[in-house]
Amino acid sequence: MRIALANHPALQAAAMRVEAAHGRRTQTSLWPNPSFVFEGEALGSDAGRGGETIYKIEQAFPTGERRARAEAVARADAARAEIESVGAAFDVAAFVRHAFIAVVAAGERTASRRELLGLADEILAAVEAQIEAGVGAEPDRLRAVVVRERAALALRRAEKEEAAARDALANAMGLDSLSEAPILGSLQPDAAPPPHDDALRIALTHNARIRAAESRVERARREHDLARAGAAPEVVGAIGPRYSDPDNDTTLDVGLGVEIPIYDRNQGAISAAVAERTGAAADLAGVRLSVMNDMRAARAEYEAALLSVDAHEDALLPAAERSLRLTEEAHRAGKIDYLRLIDAQQVYVETRLGLLDALEALRHAAVSIEHIMQDGTPRPAPSAKENAS
Repeated sequence: MRIALANHPALQAAAMRVEAAHGRRTQTSLWPNPSFVFEGEALGSDAGRGGETIYKIEQAFPTGERRARAEAVARADAARAEIESVGAAFDVAAFVRHAFIAVVAAGERTASRRELLGLADEILAAVEAQIEAGVGAEPDRLRAVVVRERAALALRRAEKEEAAARDALANAMGLDSLSEAPILGSLQPDAAPPPHDDALRIALTHNARIRAAESRVERARREHDLARAGAAPEVVGAIGPRYSDPDNDTTLDVGLGVEIPIYDRNQGAISAAVAERTGAAADLAGVRLSVMNDMRAARAEYEAALLSVDAHEDALLPAAERSLRLTEEAHRAGKIDYLRLIDAQQVYVETRLGLLDALEALRHAAVSIEHIMQDGTPRPAPSAKENAS
């Protein structure tokens, strides 16, 4: 996870958006620059004497707390960028954990398929030995060959899926590829997530999507304040010396200019700001509903996967193991043929794969619930750091 948080381009982009927002905030806090103005009157007169020369410094003075309110808008932008950066870190952490779970599950599927291929090889060798001893038949060998080739094909498919899962994990971590070292981990569930109502309460408080939407509401409020401040007339002050060549006299000029808000009272910007506030509030309500729906869906997936895990662990897998053991004993005693043994082996392996699928779904659902809650700091995948190092 440390590697992902340091290398993923989404987090780098989010960090730069935070920097940009703080830069804009700094800019809005600055006063407008003063202007230097030179004016010359009656220069080059035929009378041989010049007129008047004026040197002025002009300074605009933002009124209606315009500068403070613009800085407040920029602060809201910076706060939202920081929230979205935290949300991006949670997203990357969830991507890595989902990808890590997929790699572990793919590795266990490959191991199960390899075990099934080994059993098929043993059956094929036994049938060929029976044929050589004159007690077997060619159709039996062909059936064993078909079973063996199907197992080999399933193994090759599982190996390719495992390789694809490893590539997906590398991409989730912001890397081009992973080392060839095996990814170690367990699909056994961690502590169960909080009850639905508690998890939803945490999500409605901490989820970055909701917090970002709340920050947009606050930003729209401050933009409305800024738009109303923009209705105040602009004030420009000026001061500087005036030199009169004919009178050989120097005086001090002071000026004050005020904009007359006859046509433009910033009414368009104010109307737009009101609409933005209304839209931001509606967007917040929509985001909250979306998070609630996501939580309900993730909880339903978790409960369904938990039922499947319990059913496999408590009933299905023990029954398949007992059936395989009894079938192997009957086959060794010569009471049943190898076809029954093949069926029992396949049922056992397929039941193990069913448990594996249920465990993977359970872990994915738990990660989804944690990702929606976003309580605390992004949590790494089990052993991800050690495997990536």
